[in-house]
Amino acid sequence: MSQLLWNWGFTVDKLIKKTNLAVLIGTNSWREQFVEAITVSSGDDDDDECGQEKLPSCFDYVMHFLTVFWKLLFAFVPPTDYWNGWACFVVSISVIGLLTAVIGDLASHFGCTVGLKDSVTAVVFVA
Repeated sequence: MSQLLWNWGFTVDKLIKKTNLAVLIGTNSWREQFVEAITVSSGDDDDDECGQEKLPSCFDYVMHFLTVFWKLLFAFVPPTDYWNGWACFVVSISVIGLLTAVIGDLASHFGCTVGLKDSVTAVVFVA
């Protein structure tokens, strides 16, 4: 079974390298991740007709300041170049699991405080 998984992972790596998608998938350094996390960018990755980069709108600034905590938190995840992406995978799965547990507990406490059943809290607030 492990040989099959290793072959599958090797095949996926070869396909990504052949199609040059490695540039689009991850980052190469911690610095790049933190710069990307604190930089306000426009929502569109496309350039406008003149080939100039679009300036961020007011909405882009508002969304950036609402999400900058999460951007900085996930900038601590190792870049995809470390251990062939395994460090990024393991840390990401761990942080997602931890955040899921914390959000579930907070929702449960909130539902208990307000007087809602856990199923109602889960459907209305967590989902």
